[in-house]
Amino acid sequence: MKVQNIFSICAVLIMLVCIDAECDGRKQELTELFAQLKITRSTLESREIENQIWSIWMTSPDSESQEIIDNGTAAMQSGDFKRALYLFDKLIDRVPAYAEAWNKRATLYFLMDKYVLNEDNCIIGS
Repeated sequence: MKVQNIFSICAVLIMLVCIDAECDGRKQELTELFAQLKITRSTLESREIENQIWSIWMTSPDSESQEIIDNGTAAMQSGDFKRALYLFDKLIDRVPAYAEAWNKRATLYFLMDKYVLNEDNCIIGS
């Protein structure tokens, strides 16, 4: 139960960071999308809104950052956690205000069963 709570708290904190931060210049767009998501009654529409939100979150501040997150995500999906961690750490050092970098690292820690590190990641990332 504690692990699920930590993961839920991380997800909420990362969403709040992304909404409140001006890091990517998309604050207003995200705020509007979350407001639409809250009131929609259509499953199809909610999926479309969710896809728009993910598109914003996954858009990096520059092409080098995009390459790093893409490579880190591919490494994580293929089970190369050591490489993924290196890349996500590198991205966080490079662009600490990029919320999705923190989210990817928190997800990686979760997959690695490193819940204490995951909890610290949420505290640092918020």
